[in-house]
Amino acid sequence: MKVTIAGCGAVGRNLAGILVREGNNVTVIDRNRANLDAVEERLDVAAVEGPCTDIKTLKLAGVVNCDVFVAATDDDEKNVLSAAAAKKLGAGRTIARCRNPIYTSGGRNKAYAELMDIDLVVNPEDLTALEIVKLLKAPGALVIENFAMGKAQVREIVVGAGSDAAEKTLAQLSLSKLGLVAAISRAGGIIIPKGDTRILPEDKVFIIGKQENLTKLMSAFGGARPKGRKIIILGGGKVGLAASQLVEKENLNLIVIEKDRERALTVSENLKKALVLVGDGTDIDLLKEKDIENTDYFVALSGDDEDNIVSGLLAKDLGAKSSIVMVERPEYVAIVERLGIDHAVSPRLLTVTEILRFLKKGRFASVAMLENEGAELVEARIHSGSKIAGKRLSEAGIPSGTIIGAIVRGESVIVPTGADSVMSGDTLIVFTAQENIPKLENLMG
Repeated sequence: MKVTIAGCGAVGRNLAGILVREGNNVTVIDRNRANLDAVEERLDVAAVEGPCTDIKTLKLAGVVNCDVFVAATDDDEKNVLSAAAAKKLGAGRTIARCRNPIYTSGGRNKAYAELMDIDLVVNPEDLTALEIVKLLKAPGALVIENFAMGKAQVREIVVGAGSDAAEKTLAQLSLSKLGLVAAISRAGGIIIPKGDTRILPEDKVFIIGKQENLTKLMSAFGGARPKGRKIIILGGGKVGLAASQLVEKENLNLIVIEKDRERALTVSENLKKALVLVGDGTDIDLLKEKDIENTDYFVALSGDDEDNIVSGLLAKDLGAKSSIVMVERPEYVAIVERLGIDHAVSPRLLTVTEILRFLKKGRFASVAMLENEGAELVEARIHSGSKIAGKRLSEAGIPSGTIIGAIVRGESVIVPTGADSVMSGDTLIVFTAQENIPKLENLMG
């Protein structure tokens, strides 16, 4: 696939890296030569210097015959204009990252994207708010994705030091009837486990199975927690307000803290039941006054990464059961979680994941990128012409670094072994390294 990406910021760089590892032909556009040099040093890409709104630049970057054009600069208007121009010049599909809600595809604003002939408009703030609520609705775990129309689910759980699973091998745990440990994240690397793989405290395990079975498994790994009833959200910006409005719909006890008085008033006017306070999220007296030790979730969504991290750590230290922080810089995600914060969410990484999910429609039914792990979860639907159809998994030529986490057949979710066969009509939930994607497309397409 030929992909042209405008903008070498965090979104453009991360997206280019994944697409190159998957074997795609990538061209990047940026006005800053230093940004282009940095990308060229670590990735096999073509680089074009110039403004993405310039027709000459777009033609030089090959948009006339590219399969996909992605506008990922920090300027909404430039993204919309360049995506619209790229489509007119011949780009197959066009994608624009936009923070302004007037451009968001979906609902009453969908007509705007259609008018500009842009196939997908991605709003990072909306994605982040939805991700926050997803975390709040799955206490103790991160729901990575629902697959096969909700029949199968993947959760990420941090193993507790005193849990039943800690220091045991997978064979000793005997989980096969309830779910499958598809992968383990440890010290920044990914392990595809075997029966003799030992689970260690602080490991992140990715489990696949039916939703009701995964809920039963939570306690074994130390991930089960009471469902959050009291939530404090720091920050009343676009993400904070959007997340607060979604949380209100869940009928939870919500407090919003915003340091800017005028913004706090705006937030209060747009919420029905939440208590909105003017204050600083690092104010210990304020947090204690609002009973932080009995708070289920402290969620830091201000526009400052450092403030979010500090307030999230402080809230945990003062007794909050769980903390979630938003960080703009993707490289902070893994670091922040190692510091003791339960979850870090990056709008930029969520944007990359959403773009990848869109690009792989038709090849895979659904895609979830594991943040900073270099791996993906994909949902593959098997048809009669698939090379894997009719074969046992042990004989199917599954590439190394890949695990079939579940087979969805009709209403059944099968946790497979090598002896299980794949049938036409099955849906496979697959965990794999990004570089294996082309092999899987050939095997399952």
